[in-house]
Amino acid sequence: MIKIAITQPDLQKMVETKVSSGEYDSPEEVVAAALTLMQDDDMLPPDQLESLRQQINIGAQQADRGEFATFTAEDIILRETKTLQSRRKRNGH
Repeated sequence: MIKIAITQPDLQKMVETKVSSGEYDSPEEVVAAALTLMQDDDMLPPDQLESLRQQINIGAQQADRGEFATFTAEDIILRETKTLQSRRKRNGH
């Protein structure tokens, strides 16, 4: 068994907030979730991680220049519903 002390006040506060909100049952669960995310991140091959970082950077730069579309979940649902209806009509349904 490993015992860990969190000495950074901001991280202590984050763990306390996660537990007190009911999102996690214990500090151990918070740490386990964080380590799982770290493990998942470590599994991404370096070239894919670098590619992902580049794509995020490009997207952030585009957003900074105002090159983005504004939409809501309802917009997407409406668009996809119309697409589905159109496909059904073409297929005779």
